[in-house]
Order: sequence, then structure tokens, then C-alpha cells
Amino acid sequence: MLTEDEKHPLETKLAAEAETTRDAGYHALGDALTKTRVLVLALLYLCIVVGLYGIGFWMPQVIQTFGLTPLEIGFLTAVPYLFASLAMVIWGWHSDLTGERIWHVALPLFLAGAAFAWSAAGLPLAVIMVALTLAAVGIYAAVSTFWSLPTAILTGTGAAAGLALVNSVGNLGGLAGPSIVGVIRQETGSFTAALLFLAAVVAFGGVIALQRRVRVRKHPASFPRPANKPNPVRRRARELVCALLRPSRLACPSFLASRQSYLASVRPSQRRGQCRRPSTERSHRRRHRW
Repeated sequence: MLTEDEKHPLETKLAAEAETTRDAGYHALGDALTKTRVLVLALLYLCIVVGLYGIGFWMPQVIQTFGLTPLEIGFLTAVPYLFASLAMVIWGWHSDLTGERIWHVALPLFLAGAAFAWSAAGLPLAVIMVALTLAAVGIYAAVSTFWSLPTAILTGTGAAAGLALVNSVGNLGGLAGPSIVGVIRQETGSFTAALLFLAAVVAFGGVIALQRRVRVRKHPASFPRPANKPNPVRRRARELVCALLRPSRLACPSFLASRQSYLASVRPSQRRGQCRRPSTERSHRRRHRW
């Protein structure tokens, strides 16, 4: 449980963000359901869901065309999701760190579209797996940052209605996408045209993300680094590097020769004064060198 001193800054921050969103976005119920920006976001999410269900439904079928056993298909199907789970975390963290949203949605969709088109080229299994892995990485990376777009323009009652509209329209892609891919697969007898369809839909979603009506105000970075506060992780890494390099430096003949020539040029009084420096000053000079 948070104390009152901890609650007050959070409440102030949330109130300020809600006021900013209200000025730049939609608060009323009617605006959230009728404004073009919300409808365009719904269409963008539909394109993402088509690619998402295309990966989930049809990737095992694509792998099965190479004559593998069900166990082998299961293991190979897990590989793209492993990389996609890592990409979701890293891509979302980078978007929060920079405060940028639009390109963090568009670029993964372009990557997924190119990967779907690549996988339709009838290549060997290893290359197909690389292409499908890139497609999964692109789709899931886009999903990890998409929902920051509607929440940036919706607040209050409009947020509940607008998010419901975007989610409902988008999930229609889960119905239409697999059905269209199945029809194309049945009519053509191969996955080539079906994969090209997925590539076109996902790439179209990337184009939608770059449209001006999707633009939102750039959010400040969610994890700003203090201006004058040192980074303890970096300082500890430098200390470890110093500890690892110090024995090798002492054993280096060129380092010993340069040290001896330096000591020979310094007067004994200066050397004694240097030795009497406080430990804090010596540590400060050591950090300054790094």
C-alpha cells in the first residue's frame, strides 16, 4: 500500500496527463466513436490482427509442407515465438525510453510484411524459418507498442468507448484473416499467394501508421535518466574492467618502462606528497581517467 506522500505525486501526474490528453484528444463518448483518428486506429489494429492470426494459424501448416513429423513441427513452431517474446520486451522498452510511438509501430509492420513476402518464395526450410521468425518478431513488436496510440488521444468516457471500438473492429481481422488465407490456399493449392496476401495487409498497416491522422503528441520518455546522478551500473562495470586490466598493465613491459621514466622525472618530495593524498581524492582521479 502507498502512503499519502507517495499517492499525492502519482495522482498529480495522472491528472496532468489526463488534462493533456483531453486537450489533444477526445473525452466525449460521441467523439470517441465517430472521429476519423479513432477509426483509422481501428483499421490499423485490424491489419495487425490479420498478421497475428496468420502466424498463429498458418505457420504450422507452412512447416508441414516440408514433410516433418508433428513433434518436429511443434518444436520448430516454438522458435519464432521465442524470439518474438524477446523482441516485444526490448522494442517496448525502447519505445518508452525514447517516447516515440509511430515508427515503433510502422517499422515492425514493414519488417513483417517483407518477411511474409520472403517466406512465399519457395525457399529451403531453414530460410523459411528465418523469414517466419522475422515475421513473428515484427508482428509482436508492433502489438507491444500499438496500444500506446489510442490511449494517447482518448481519456475519460471516450477512452472506454474508443478502446472498445478499436478492439472490436481489430478483432474482426481474427475472423476475416484466417478465412481469406484458407480460401486462397484452397483455390491455388499452395501458400505462396496466401503469404503474399498477409504481406500486403501487414505492410498496408505500416502505411496507415505513418498517416498524419494517426499522429499523436510525442510523450516524454518514461524512464528519464537523472541529469547529475551517476549511473551505478556503469560505474560498477568500469571498476570491474579496472580490476581485470590492472594485473595485465602491471605485467606489460611498456607500461613498466613508462612508469619508471615518470618516477625518475618526479622529485622525491612530489612523490611523497602524492602518496599522502587522501583516498577519496585518489579514487576521484581514477574515476576521472575513465
